Amino acid sequence: SVYHYRYLSVPVVGQFRPGKGRLRFASALGVSADFLLTATETVRKRWEDDLERESKSLDRENYNPVSLSGRAELGGTYRVVRRLELCAAIVGLYQLTKLTDTPITGYLWSVGVQCGIRYRL
Repeated sequence: SVYHYRYLSVPVVGQFRPGKGRLRFASALGVSADFLLTATETVRKRWEDDLERESKSLDRENYNPVSLSGRAELGGTYRVVRRLELCAAIVGLYQLTKLTDTPITGYLWSVGVQCGIRYRL
């Protein structure tokens, strides 16, 4: 079985960006409130006739709809003009709350790259 989860995350982070040049190092620590949108399970079965069949099921009922994750970011920013910056970071997340309220549960984690454009007010 392969499980896929889609969350809408609302991060709250504290960022550290030393220096005053155009190119700056950036690191951040914080938490995210994660809202479960979908949870699917994909099952692949191989039958005696050597045919492989795949079935998908949607299963949100067994999962906690809201969870909390810790996050850490490490990257940099590049100031294009006075208020406009390009930013990129490696982001790691670890779920602090249980995935399910069952005797056997799990905690999700992920590592990825985040890129964006920031307009400073």
